[in-house]
Amino acid sequence: KAVLLLDPETMQIQHQLPLPKKWEKEIKDLSDIAVDPLSGNLFVLSDENRTILELQLRTQDGELDLAKVQRIDIEGKGTGKIEQPEGITFDKKGDLFLTSEGSRRVYRYERQ
Repeated sequence: KAVLLLDPETMQIQHQLPLPKKWEKEIKDLSDIAVDPLSGNLFVLSDENRTILELQLRTQDGELDLAKVQRIDIEGKGTGKIEQPEGITFDKKGDLFLTSEGSRRVYRYERQ
């Protein structure tokens, strides 16, 4: 599992950033990924783990790498069971949208 950074014109791989093994328990599968337009951070959805990891792209010792900012458990705060979360995206205000293939619903989480 890795995040690939592509040249937008040629679509050639510029960087390949492997996800650390220590994150395996939090991201068993990669269902979707989105970029927060306000922070520039990556949000990685794992349906199997029912989590979203917020990752920051950073330069450390002259090399690009990924740092975990936070783990977000999908079910909580009154949302109940979200069946088969499969997609995430953001609007320009930074609100997060999560799609559920199982219930055919879209959940919106307003940025605070």
